[in-house]
Amino acid sequence: MLKVDTFYPSSQTCSACGYQNPLTEDLSVREWDCPACGTHHDRDVVEPRIPCL
Repeated sequence: MLKVDTFYPSSQTCSACGYQNPLTEDLSVREWDCPACGTHHDRDVVEPRIPCL
């Protein structure tokens, strides 16, 4: 298990390539596509690769 800071922007970070998308700071954005690699993200689906807080 990886320990991360409470304020780590995990929902803004692409789980495939690590790109941090500043356009997703607004939590009303529920789905987004990574501009770096094209991976689709849905905040309502738990990403198993995102660290547990």
